This record gives sequence, structure tokens and C-alpha cells, in this order.
Amino acid sequence: MSVNLRTLGVVVTLSGLLACGLEDETTIPTFTTTTIESTCVPVREADLRGCDFSGRRLMRANLTGANLTGANFTDALLHGTSFRNANLTGANLSGAYLGDAGFADADLTGANLSNAVLYDASLTGADLTNANRSGADLSGA
Repeated sequence: MSVNLRTLGVVVTLSGLLACGLEDETTIPTFTTTTIESTCVPVREADLRGCDFSGRRLMRANLTGANLTGANFTDALLHGTSFRNANLTGANLSGAYLGDAGFADADLTGANLSNAVLYDASLTGADLTNANRSGADLSGA
């Protein structure tokens, strides 16, 4: 199933909607730049390359398997968000709050994590090759 999120300028392919309590097409909410600040954003396996989420609240979002190459998450609030198997190559996560976020098997090659808070984040199997971690809080990660 595909949903066109025109406010983000991308077409997002959604799967696994049950994780957000969405059971069929009729319950898919319309997202705008204000409602994207939801606690349940079903964008699993989405193509969000280069999107700008700077300063946004995407708490507990399911971004499992999403292509977030070059995405900008500067100063975003991403507590509990799942980035499992996501491609975050070259993404900017500087100053983002990523407490309890899951990055299992995610590709963070060349990502900017400077001054990000990754308290209790799961980084099992994540590729952090050439990632900028200066000033990042990795306590409990």
C-alpha cells in the first residue's frame, strides 16, 4: 500500500501498519507538517531520502527499514524511535534526542551524531563507520 505524503514531498510505502494500530486504508490519518509531530508515525520501509525533520517530534515512530540517506534530524526529538535496518548514511542527527531509540543493524556510515543524546539507545549491529560522534552522549548505549 502507498500513501502520498505531499507535505513531505515524498511517496511513502507503508507496511506493518498494525504496529501503529492502523488496520486498513480507512484508518490511515492524513499527515501535515503539524500532525507529523505524532507519537505514532507509520512510515516503515519509507523512502525519505534527504527529508528535513530538523526540530520535529517523532517520538516512538517506526522507521524500520526506511531509507533516510542524507535526512536532516538536527535537534529533533526522536525518543523511542525505531531505526532498525534503516539506511541513515550521511544523515544529520546533530543535537537530536535519541534516548531509547533502536538502531539495530542500521547503517549510520558518515552520519553526524555530534552532540546527540543516545541514552539507552540500542546500537547492536549498527555500522558507525566514519560517523561523527563528538560530544554525543552514549550512556547506556
